[in-house]
Amino acid sequence: MDDRAGLSHFTLLLISIALTIYGLSSIFHSKKGEHENTIQTYESFVDGWEEARNILKKASFSLTVRSGGADSTSAGTTDIPFVANEAPDHFASMVALEPRLTPYVPYTYQIERFPPDSIQNHDMNEYDSTHNYPMLNFQIQADVDGIKSEIDVGAAQVATFEKKHAMTPSPETKCPNHQHGVFRFGKCEIYSRISIVCVQLKYDHQSKKFDLNKIDDKGFGCALETDWNPITYSPIKNVKLASKTAALPTFPSDLDFNDIKFHIRSSDDLFLKMEPITSELGGSFGIDENSEWWLGAFFVVCGILMGISPYYAFKKACCTHDGDRIDRIPYTPVGVGLGDDYVLGGSASRNDDEVNDLEMIGGLSRNKLK
Repeated sequence: MDDRAGLSHFTLLLISIALTIYGLSSIFHSKKGEHENTIQTYESFVDGWEEARNILKKASFSLTVRSGGADSTSAGTTDIPFVANEAPDHFASMVALEPRLTPYVPYTYQIERFPPDSIQNHDMNEYDSTHNYPMLNFQIQADVDGIKSEIDVGAAQVATFEKKHAMTPSPETKCPNHQHGVFRFGKCEIYSRISIVCVQLKYDHQSKKFDLNKIDDKGFGCALETDWNPITYSPIKNVKLASKTAALPTFPSDLDFNDIKFHIRSSDDLFLKMEPITSELGGSFGIDENSEWWLGAFFVVCGILMGISPYYAFKKACCTHDGDRIDRIPYTPVGVGLGDDYVLGGSASRNDDEVNDLEMIGGLSRNKLK
């Protein structure tokens, strides 16, 4: 077996082993009933969501946004109304794929775009290398049956700056085209602005007021992947560098901060309840136990069939010497003659190139066969 063929068979054997192991793990995993547990968990949250959904329908929300920090008293735009949204989203589509689940009908409040001049359109070209960008402070007003709540979301910078390793190869090209940054001094400088704010609110049935629902003392946002941070930043595109020696890049003049999207979700929303669970299952409810068992069995069979060819190739290679096949002569007991010659103990083998010679393995020969 030459080196190229040996490498090919070795690769095929590794793939065979990997498929077999994956198949066996799927078979064992199907016995845990994880899919069934996920369905039961979802159904246990349905009643709470229906109650919360009815409360949301009776509520109204508005937003006040001010420039400055959390303690800012500067004038701002008040009473920006939130609009209710029941349009099916990705999670609703995912639930619809599982016929055993109670259908999910979302109910959120959102501002898809702030009114003109609600937020000052800061000229990013005015800020120096300290990147001391201004802050925005958000406050939500909620009203349920005449009972009002004031919810301070806090303050956040309108923009951020960070240096990252540029993608390779060709970092000077991939930094602006893929990372939407500016390539300088071996780094990719990325400028981002607020694009989405999403908060989850919990309803207190005793006080009949809303408040922020903080998850594990981390945040009160709507995405596990952002560690529940309510603020999402997106890279500012078309940032240019006038020259390699320029102190700061040039930002697009039409940068509009009024297109920030603001969303409110209930802490009892089925999407938020299930997100920590579905994220561990690849963003779904997983595969049912019966299908997972058959899928595992399929991979085991494929792994075994794929391993047959390299197995016999290596077995054949192990039974050759100098590229020639060695034929084994059956074991001849001590004292049994071969005509005038006889073998004394052990077993003998005959090489194809030396048919008339007898080579002893593990024993002695009295004569050479003529």
